Amino acid sequence: MPAISIDLISTGVRLRGTGRPGRSYNIERAPAVTDLWSTINTQTAPASGLFEFLDTNPFSTGAFYRTSGR
Repeated sequence: MPAISIDLISTGVRLRGTGRPGRSYNIERAPAVTDLWSTINTQTAPASGLFEFLDTNPFSTGAFYRTSGR
């Protein structure tokens, strides 16, 4: 799994990850670790391996995020 960082910013939740260049990764979110996870975005890591996603519609009560390789 790629490393991911999560930051709360004024426009939402920013997720930054690193992965294997050319490989696709699903960004998933759930209201609790034990709930069903939903894919909210798919990113393909560029040559640098760094990718970023801005969740502009985060849950108001908080959420858990993870990535999974495709």
